[in-house]
Amino acid sequence: MNEDNEALVLKLVEDHKRQWSEITVLRNEALKMRAHSVQSAVEYSRLAKSLAELTNILQAGERKAFGMDKENDAQKIVIERLF
Repeated sequence: MNEDNEALVLKLVEDHKRQWSEITVLRNEALKMRAHSVQSAVEYSRLAKSLAELTNILQAGERKAFGMDKENDAQKIVIERLF
């Protein structure tokens, strides 16, 4: 992989992280809303779920287009959250 491709892949990974953190914000807002309005919490939860599903599909396509998700690739990335 040349330097230009590496830079594009790094940008893509950062974009993916940002997109997931935006969905996390929606999920957290939905959890906070439960005490005040269950209906609003449900609507936010549905929105977060739909966005998560769409994001997953789009990001899978982007990873495939950039050759990041090869079927026979021996490398495996594990992300561990400590919170």
